[in-house]
Amino acid sequence: MGVEIVPPDEAQPGRAEPVQGPGKGPGWTGVGAAGSAGGWAMSSSTISSPGAASALLRAPRALSRRLGRHMWRALTPGVAGPPRGRAVEAVRRAMEARLDAQRLRDFLPELADHRRSRERVFPALLPAYRRFVSSVAPPSRTMSLEVAAFLCDLCDRRQPQRVLELGTGFGSAVLRRRVGGAALHVFSADDDPQRLARTREFLVREGLSTERLFSWQEFVASRESGFQLVYHPLDASTGPSLAVALEKVAAGGFVLLDGAQDPAAERTARRLLDSLGAEQWSLRALTRDCYGRHALLAQR
Repeated sequence: MGVEIVPPDEAQPGRAEPVQGPGKGPGWTGVGAAGSAGGWAMSSSTISSPGAASALLRAPRALSRRLGRHMWRALTPGVAGPPRGRAVEAVRRAMEARLDAQRLRDFLPELADHRRSRERVFPALLPAYRRFVSSVAPPSRTMSLEVAAFLCDLCDRRQPQRVLELGTGFGSAVLRRRVGGAALHVFSADDDPQRLARTREFLVREGLSTERLFSWQEFVASRESGFQLVYHPLDASTGPSLAVALEKVAAGGFVLLDGAQDPAAERTARRLLDSLGAEQWSLRALTRDCYGRHALLAQR
């Protein structure tokens, strides 16, 4: 099965192009038409049947990631280049997100109805979220409600017993509210003493446990490992701490990386995950917020 890439000014009638889908709730994004984005169109001439189209959607990671991230970037200047390059990169990432959303539904069918469960979780999260952004950090520097809802859904469906949160904040409260009567042990670590202190104060005001709340040095010295779920925000300095965090993940455990909209941070994270042979899914279609932020999920 081949995929032909055709410039938009050479596109012929009858060729299939990605189209804008209807809104599906907060944070949902579809794929814009290639012509309107100034991007490229994909030929459907090599997709011979509905079965072949289905196979394309369920193609392995090599098609959705290696073709997307390497071939398209080789053809265009990327997000730092001129407008045409940025538009093509935006279309590429949107297409990758749709392919990954389908692959994730196939791999974790229990998350297939996440959008519906998210609508139920939002009202429960909103009061604490408003208190956090009004007293601790602004919304642009706080875990989004979309990612928080996905984190809750993942915990409810997969039932991890040991969870590691690197970079404390609203997620610390979200995870500790999920503990309830379940055998869930949450470890939180932060390399910023001021942020750690503000998070601790917020947890106390919310009546939540501050147990297992560590500085980064304390956590590394504790030698804790075997986590079934790790949450880690991405930024320009992600590499060293993420490398340590990945060593703490149990076989088959999941890693939720927030901030995958940053191309440089995402590339760093994906290189580390590739070195471990980890399966990866873009969560842009499920977690994109009003700031354009979204997450990346991986399984070791």
